[in-house]
Amino acid sequence: MAFLSWLQSNGSTMSQVAPAMVGLGDSGTLAQLYAQLTSDAASNAWPNFQSAVQGLPNGVTSDDPFGALVASPATTGAQAPAQISAALRRASSLKPAVAKAALCPPKSKRLLPPQKKK
Repeated sequence: MAFLSWLQSNGSTMSQVAPAMVGLGDSGTLAQLYAQLTSDAASNAWPNFQSAVQGLPNGVTSDDPFGALVASPATTGAQAPAQISAALRRASSLKPAVAKAALCPPKSKRLLPPQKKK
């Protein structure tokens, strides 16, 4: 979360971040995300992030240490999560649906919602 806060504080929007994350897939890294959004080398992601964290007066004390999700005067706090949800919905539509069997092998021990009994 702190890395995403940092990306957003540097000008990347959730409308850019979410589709890029989906496009990278399960094996994507934050360094690859950084490279895709900034056109900088992936190898610079960690040093640049570390430098930014070291520049914080109190270090990382929340999920949003860089204040990227703080509502602007034109955006209320209720709108920000809605914008994030919308960006994630758009991003998820970019990748084809994965078959349910691929998500949960037949002998897995996945948890069932409380209303469902075996």
